[in-house]
Amino acid sequence: MPTLQRYLILAVADGQYETSNGRVQPEKVLSVQCERTKIIKVIVLRQSWIESPCFPGAYLHLIGDFDRFGQCVVDNTHNLLILHPDHLISSTVVGDSFTCTRKAVLQDRVKTTSDANQSTIYGSMLHEIFQEAMRANRWDDEFMTTTIETIASQYLETLFEIQIEHSTAVEHLKARAVELQAWAEIFVSAKPKPNAVVKDRNGASFLMSVNKLLEVEEKVWSPLYGLKGNVDATVQVLLRDGNDDKTLTVPFELKTGKHQSAAHKAQTSLYTLLLSDRYDVEIACGILYYMQTSEISTIPSIRHELIPMIMQRNELASYVRHRLELPPMIKRPYTCNKCYAQTPCFIYHKLVDDGSGETSGLGDTFNDMVKHLNPSHQQFFSKWDALLTKEEKDIVKFRRELWTIHSSEREKVGRCFGGLVIDKSSFQEVEGASKINRFRYTFIKQNLKPGFNFTKSQITLGEPVVISDETGHFALANGYVTSVRKHRIQVTIDRRLHNAGVKGKNFDAERNQSFTGIMEIVENGSGQCTQTPPQPGEPVIYRLDKDEFSNGMAMIRNNLIRLMEKDVFGVQALRKLIVEGVAPTFKPKASQYRRA
Repeated sequence: MPTLQRYLILAVADGQYETSNGRVQPEKVLSVQCERTKIIKVIVLRQSWIESPCFPGAYLHLIGDFDRFGQCVVDNTHNLLILHPDHLISSTVVGDSFTCTRKAVLQDRVKTTSDANQSTIYGSMLHEIFQEAMRANRWDDEFMTTTIETIASQYLETLFEIQIEHSTAVEHLKARAVELQAWAEIFVSAKPKPNAVVKDRNGASFLMSVNKLLEVEEKVWSPLYGLKGNVDATVQVLLRDGNDDKTLTVPFELKTGKHQSAAHKAQTSLYTLLLSDRYDVEIACGILYYMQTSEISTIPSIRHELIPMIMQRNELASYVRHRLELPPMIKRPYTCNKCYAQTPCFIYHKLVDDGSGETSGLGDTFNDMVKHLNPSHQQFFSKWDALLTKEEKDIVKFRRELWTIHSSEREKVGRCFGGLVIDKSSFQEVEGASKINRFRYTFIKQNLKPGFNFTKSQITLGEPVVISDETGHFALANGYVTSVRKHRIQVTIDRRLHNAGVKGKNFDAERNQSFTGIMEIVENGSGQCTQTPPQPGEPVIYRLDKDEFSNGMAMIRNNLIRLMEKDVFGVQALRKLIVEGVAPTFKPKASQYRRA
């Protein structure tokens, strides 16, 4: 697997080269300096990569090797270039960005709080039902009903918001769960069943069984590829093509909607890169399952398809890094009128781009949404948006410390504890807790040095933290500190920590990608049974970092957007007080209330 090679761009020059058939083609030559050794080398970009927005002062990760002259050629056949790798772009955002780059950049910049709707809420609940059933490998009516009622109860406030009764939601979910039960009956087994047929995009058929669950909703940060994502399920599958069997580790992506999308395929394809970084093995494909149509297919990890996605990710990262401007509006009324990012897009075009109905390409639709905004609003918005941007640049500096500074160095300044192991008797699953506080662990130092004290740090009670391991796998879990003692620190986090990535018996990188999981189906005499795989005795060494990597500024920027909206309840009065500086008024006489 590739290792992280980090370089600073010193200079960029245009050049030419001669192809094997004698044609002269343009190339882009980067003079770069290795961050660790300070040695200067040359990276040459050719073919599709020549369009990469490279500038002096930017950092990059190179996935490839230099020749003996210190030169590396990145083209459509060899090597990969990741620009601004400290900006982790969501795989979902990259997939969506092919229709509108502006919308994708806004997703990073503004944490939107759109109104709840049935399809989104039911989709979220179905994902949780699927994940709980996969954990237990229980698909019977009794288990599914209990799980559905429990999960629906956790969504009571949201169901109330969209005016759906709890009982109505439960019945709807029961009806939809039948589709999951039918899928599991065919595909969840130790060995492929005769009817467990999966097709690739070329129409070729083979048999498949899902026989091990490694993780559900696996959160992966990959500075190697400059990507991040939450994989619905990481599973082990047995693929049978005639007499040829392969055991592979793959991302499994569940879609609860009706419509298939190229963005879904791009997202699943990028997940193969994320898992290849997490498990240090080449992931050959992903599995994409559409629940309503019962269509299941493999999405192969193919270089010539991944290159446009990586280049699109690089373009998004350039906008995210500079933050001075947004990509232009696409000016497609049909697409823009259905877009969930319409409000922030229009407000930015009016107040930052100084745009109009004509420049937006949407005429009266645009004007109706922003006609209430005046120059004083524009001045206020531009000022605070610029200040938030400056604040975000400092946050990025802290974020990159996670993968550029060793835990021991970061520990010296009080923002990290490294060399930790889990106190074996400390694990507890907190019943009824919120998702972020579901699992409780206590960490201790593997090698406790004289004078060490957990209480002498910036990481204090209630502090948000991110858990990684010491071998370069980041953000295994997120949570909060619940107790700090001299020689131990307790946290509640959003996922179980286990020896993920530990290779199983007879592991082979191409034909038997067997890893330790949390649920496994094995043959047992004449049938099969479900078991929890044994955990290896070798402890995982963790690091616990102060979480300075969240979207705090994105939420604040969303509040700024909401302040400029047209029809939010009470927003006109707030604008007058906060933006226009109108003095508050008070009643001449205090309101009188009767005591009960």
